[in-house]
Amino acid sequence: MNSMLNRLAAWGADPQEAIACRMMDDIELYDRLLKKMFASGDRFERLYSAVDRKDYEAAYYEAHQLKGTAGVLSLKPLFICLTAIVNDLDKKKYEFLAEDLAKCREVFEEFKALAPERIFG
Repeated sequence: MNSMLNRLAAWGADPQEAIACRMMDDIELYDRLLKKMFASGDRFERLYSAVDRKDYEAAYYEAHQLKGTAGVLSLKPLFICLTAIVNDLDKKKYEFLAEDLAKCREVFEEFKALAPERIFG
């Protein structure tokens, strides 16, 4: 897990903060939640699909759930792009949504590339 924490930190996350402040120093809990986030591609697909369908209520729900998990885990790059999407949807600024969604896709792909092979393979 230590090399994973280093990769996350190099990417821009702050796993030590999450472990110390929100996991009560329980690194196993962080690891379990992190694995769930790595495996959350279906939730991202539901977000993308909802935006494509212009089902902004469903998109808001998915984005908000993902943003919360990213925040708890201190996955700052994901948290920032998901916050932009949540704000677009909340303020009905749909003209920014495609650009913010594309950025979030890119960031999620970067995040998935950090995953140990045992999660996906």
